[in-house]
Amino acid sequence: MLPTLSFAAFVLWLLAVPMNGPLLSAASINSAATFFLLPHVAFLFLTGTFTSAGLLRRLVPLCVLITVFISTALPFIPNAAQWFLIPLSASAAVVAIDATSRLHAAKEPVLAGALGLILGNLLFFVLLIWQKGDFLAFALVSLPLMLLILHPTYSNSPAPTFKEAKLWHYLPFVLVFHIVSGLMYGVLYPVYQPAAFLPGGELPFYMLTALAAVFLVRKQQEFSLIAGILLAMVSFALLQHTHPASINLSMFAMQAGQGFVDLFLLAYLLSFPRRIRAIGIGLATLCLGIYGGQLIGQFLQDFVGVIVMAGLISLNLAVLTLYLLGQRRLASTKNEVRGESPARTDFTISELPASSADTASHPAPEDILTPESQLPANLRLLLSPRECLVLTHSIEGCTYREIAHRLDISESTVKTYMKRICDKLGVQGRKGLFDALAAMKSPLSAS
Repeated sequence: MLPTLSFAAFVLWLLAVPMNGPLLSAASINSAATFFLLPHVAFLFLTGTFTSAGLLRRLVPLCVLITVFISTALPFIPNAAQWFLIPLSASAAVVAIDATSRLHAAKEPVLAGALGLILGNLLFFVLLIWQKGDFLAFALVSLPLMLLILHPTYSNSPAPTFKEAKLWHYLPFVLVFHIVSGLMYGVLYPVYQPAAFLPGGELPFYMLTALAAVFLVRKQQEFSLIAGILLAMVSFALLQHTHPASINLSMFAMQAGQGFVDLFLLAYLLSFPRRIRAIGIGLATLCLGIYGGQLIGQFLQDFVGVIVMAGLISLNLAVLTLYLLGQRRLASTKNEVRGESPARTDFTISELPASSADTASHPAPEDILTPESQLPANLRLLLSPRECLVLTHSIEGCTYREIAHRLDISESTVKTYMKRICDKLGVQGRKGLFDALAAMKSPLSAS
């Protein structure tokens, strides 16, 4: 529950304050996102790339306090507020990465993220109706961020949805989508506001598709992203008509597409072992797309036809590229199943014999709860759980520094664990350890 509430608090604050939210408009603070987004992109990238899990936890309380303090001070300094958004973008980078990363503490991280998005948008809907810009409104939106100071209890999370993906596989599509959606909002929002059936009436479409995307990414990874892009194309097509109903439907389709893509990105980033790095780079990509779309939109405000045409072409190319990449990966998978993949000289944990019963039954990947559970049974009995975890990462090819980063321990502690493992197996050094593990594998291979 705590990861969901913490994430919802961050979503509410992000929508209401720095992203040109209603609080800033009511407080006569304009163009906030322009000053906030670009430095926020830089700080997200730097924080995700160079911050360890331990350092992030130590920074969170301070950054939460800074974020709350600056946010509640904004209504008192409307003329200088734009300059305070730069330090706010720095503290908010740590808050954003922590709020997203802690979703992994939930039993169902992707579902917890979807519920956080829904709750945050529901509260934002209430804020749209209230439309106050005083200190009390800013405080009510900012103070829930204090939940991030509390530490969640971690559960055994299910296997990641994106088992084979690399960080760069889908981020270019997310970037293109948000550039195009930023362009779209720049054209659509000014005409939607006076024609809206109900203020905030577009938000339920975002919430419904975010929830639907939870089940979609479980069935087929790319379907959620493709559905978001297709809905954005529908939105562009509807915008060509000036009837109020068409304008409303265009906004509803755009919000629905946004829900699919945002949940896809969330599930994607949470699937990486180095979550802080993935989340930092992923959120930076998202914000860069929004900023780029808004910037381009400022120069093309009078060229609606050009924006519609460019958006449709970009989204069509994105769908076509996704389809071709999917076909290529499918062909690669079929070749591996047929035994056409290149011969390998290395080995992974899954190739180590656990026992004769285990090798006879061939358990499915989804039945394996943790990577370290794939170690041979006799080895798991010999080693402590922590030693099994360190050995698992070492077999996967991680350096001592990478293992330390993943487990949030020092490099010297990793070396101590590895020495204990070698002592228990009667070998010396990593080479001797790997030779012993390979020898454990060879009898099965020979048979």
